[in-house]
Amino acid sequence: MDSNVLGQLIGAGAAVLVALIGLIGVILNIVLPRRLDNDRAARPRRSRIWSPRTWKRRTAIIWVLVLTTALGATGGLSLVNTLTRLCQEPIQLRLLVSIEKDRLLGELADRYNRAERQCADVSVADKSSGAALKALIDGDWSAGDGRRPDVWLPSASLWPDLLRNNPKAKDRPAGEWPSIAHSPLVIAVPAKVAAVLGWNSREIGWHELLEFARNPVAWDEYRQGRADLPRNFVLAKENPINSTSAFAATVSSYLAMAAKHNGASAELTVADVRDRRISNDVRNVESSLQYLTDSVMDLLKNFGDEDALNRASSYLSGLVIQEELVYLYNSGDPEIFERSAGPGRAEPLRVFYPNDGTIMMDHPHVMLPGLDPAKREVAEDFLEFLLAPEQQRSSHEKGFRDHEGGMSDEKVAALAGLPAKRPSAFLPVPAAATLQAIYDQADSLRRRVDAYVIVDRSGSMGESEGRFQSGLEIVKDLLRDKMPDQLGDEDRLSVASFADSYHLDVPATSGRQLKNDQDWFNRRIENITAGGTTGLYAAVLTTTRKLTRESSRSDDRVPAIILLSDGYDTQKKLSLKKFLEQLKAEGRETAVPRIYTIAFGVIDENRDRAANALQEISDATRGVAFNSKKDPVDLDHVFDEILGHL
Repeated sequence: MDSNVLGQLIGAGAAVLVALIGLIGVILNIVLPRRLDNDRAARPRRSRIWSPRTWKRRTAIIWVLVLTTALGATGGLSLVNTLTRLCQEPIQLRLLVSIEKDRLLGELADRYNRAERQCADVSVADKSSGAALKALIDGDWSAGDGRRPDVWLPSASLWPDLLRNNPKAKDRPAGEWPSIAHSPLVIAVPAKVAAVLGWNSREIGWHELLEFARNPVAWDEYRQGRADLPRNFVLAKENPINSTSAFAATVSSYLAMAAKHNGASAELTVADVRDRRISNDVRNVESSLQYLTDSVMDLLKNFGDEDALNRASSYLSGLVIQEELVYLYNSGDPEIFERSAGPGRAEPLRVFYPNDGTIMMDHPHVMLPGLDPAKREVAEDFLEFLLAPEQQRSSHEKGFRDHEGGMSDEKVAALAGLPAKRPSAFLPVPAAATLQAIYDQADSLRRRVDAYVIVDRSGSMGESEGRFQSGLEIVKDLLRDKMPDQLGDEDRLSVASFADSYHLDVPATSGRQLKNDQDWFNRRIENITAGGTTGLYAAVLTTTRKLTRESSRSDDRVPAIILLSDGYDTQKKLSLKKFLEQLKAEGRETAVPRIYTIAFGVIDENRDRAANALQEISDATRGVAFNSKKDPVDLDHVFDEILGHL
C-alpha cells in the first residue's frame, strides 16, 4: 500500500478515536450529573453539583469536549474519504504474453482484478515471442499503444535467455524465471496420415518424418497409392525468428545432429553450432520443411478451414507445434477459431513425440528491469495467484501441463490426441550463448526462395474508384516498400506484369542486389502502367514454365508464385478446366511451383467468378488463396501472410 495513503489512514483513525473520547466525555459531564442531581433532589440540603462555581468549571470542560468531538468527526470524514479513494488510482501492471495464451491470461488477469488482492489493474497485450524479443532488444514500443510491458510471459525460457545474452538489449532481465505452465514440442499429424504411420502403436522420430518430406519414395511405402492421402508429405513449421515452436525445433535439430557426430552425452556448444558437419546436417533437415506463416494461430485456423472442406490431409501432412495447441485445435477453442467451434474436427490432429528427443516449453514469468517496489509487489502477487490451484485448473482446461510439468489428465489427453506412451524426459536446453549462435544462423538454414510476383496491369487496375490511388499504384508502392527488405540475401525475386501481353519487368535478382541498388528496382516498378484486357491464364502458364525451368537447375530453392489480379481471364483462349490441366502438366512432379493468389478488390458482379478461378489455381498447386480490398493496409497484411509462407 502507498505510504501516503497509509499515513492518512492512521491519522484519520486517531482522529476518530479522539472524537469517541470527546463524545463519552460530554455524556459523562452532562447526563450523569443530571441523574445524580435528580437522585439527591429529595434531600433537604442544597446540591452543590450545579452550583455557580461548579457550573462554570463543567461548562468549560464540556466546550473543550465538544470541540474535541467536532475535530474527531472531521477526522472521521477524512477516514471515509481516504477509504473511498483508496483504490481509485490502482497500480497499473502490463503483461506481454505469447499469442497462444493471450485469451487465457486475459481471463486470469480479469479474475485477479475482481479479487482485489491488491489495489492494482493488470492488463494483457499479446505479441509473438520472437517479435517481443526484438522489441525488448531495441527498446521500441511504437507499435500498438506504445506502452512498455512490466512482465513478459513468452512461450519458453529460450527467449529471455537470448535477451539476457544480448549486449545491445535495452531491457536485460536478471535472476531465474518461474514457470506458470508447461507444454512440450510435438509433431501434430492429421488423423488419416497418423493412422498409416502407426499412431499409438509405434514411435517415430524427426529423421523419419523429415525423410518423408525429402523423399517421396519413402512416403509412398506408407501411402501405398491411397487417393485420400497427399502424394507429397508436407511437414510445416513457422519462422524460427518469431516462433517458439519453430526455434525449439531448430534447437532440437542441432542437439540431434551434435549427438550423431559427438555422442549423445555431449553438451551442445557454440563450436558445435559452427561445426560445418553439424550445420550442414541441420540445413538438410530445415530445407525439407515448409515455412507457412509467422503466426501458428493463423496456420491452425487455415488448417481448420481446410478440414471443414474435408481436405485437411491434402493441405498439410504434419505441423511442428506445442502440445497445448493440438488440444486447442481439436477442441475448437476460440483462442484459434475467433468463437468456439466446439470439438468435432472431421480430421483431428494426432500427436507424435519424436523418439530422438524433444524440448519442453516452460512458459516463464519474467519481471522486466525497472519495476518500482509497488509494481514488483503486484507482479509477485499475480505470479502467486497464477500458481494457485484454481488458476492452474484453468490453464489445464486449455491443454497446458501444470507449472511443474505434470501430465494432463486422460480426458484432456484424449482430446489433445496424445498417444498412450509419452516421454518422461526431454532434451536439455543449451546455454544462452549457444542459443544465440543458433538464432544467428536460423535464417540462413532455410531453403532459398525463387519468388515470382505477377501483377495484373489490365485497364481496371488503373481505375481509382474514388480513392487517391489506383489499384496498380497501391501494388507498386507495396512492392517498392516491402520486397527488398523481406527477402534474404540469397533469395531471388522476379516481377512480371500482364494485360494483353506478358512483360518481365524485373528479371531474377538476388535480395542482396535489391538492397544494394533499390533505386534501380524502384525505377523498374514505376515503369509498369495499366491498360488492356486480362490475359491471366497465359501469364500464369508463362511464369510457371520460366520458374520450373530455373528451379530445375537449383534443387535447393523453393519456387513460389504470387499472383495478384482484380478479375478473371477475359481473353477466353482457354477454359478454366483446360488451363488447370496445362498448369498441372507444366510443373515437375516433385516440385510444382506453389501459386499464392490474391483476389484484389474484385468488383461485386465478378467476385465469385474471379475468386473461384484464383482459388482453383492455388488449390491446383498447393498454394493458398487470399482476398484483399484495394486498400494499402489490407494488401500489406496479405503480403505479410504470403511472405511468411515462403
